[in-house]
Amino acid sequence: MARTKSNTTTDHDAIRGWAEERGAQPARVQGTGRGKTDVGMIRLTFPEYSNDEKLEPITWEEFFDEFEKKQLALVYQETTAEGARSNFNKLLSRKTVATKKAGGASKKPSAKKTSGPRTAARSAAKRSTPKKTASKRAGRAPSKTAHKR
Repeated sequence: MARTKSNTTTDHDAIRGWAEERGAQPARVQGTGRGKTDVGMIRLTFPEYSNDEKLEPITWEEFFDEFEKKQLALVYQETTAEGARSNFNKLLSRKTVATKKAGGASKKPSAKKTSGPRTAARSAAKRSTPKKTASKRAGRAPSKTAHKR
């Protein structure tokens, strides 16, 4: 099967053109905005294919205001693997797109500290503490045959 190529853009005219060619319209997800001036989460919706009642149409101006405020980019495909016109699209942060293009991990680094004086002290304490054997955990004396070689 052929792979499809994804494109990324922040160009408003390119986004609107791609969407309108496919009958997509700008929309917001109801209940995701904070206050009267916050549009909330935005999407490109395909009314012909979608009947999601939580999506509310908005103007292109509202869409692009939110798009810029949240520093988004559109990842989209022109065609499917079979060569048909594709409606695939995803709005991602520009930072996420830049990280993926650079080949970096998209996940946040772990907060677990792996070095430093406190970590070194803990490691040393663990090494010097004898491990309990199964018999000690059970509260009985170790058997005489255990550990004989």
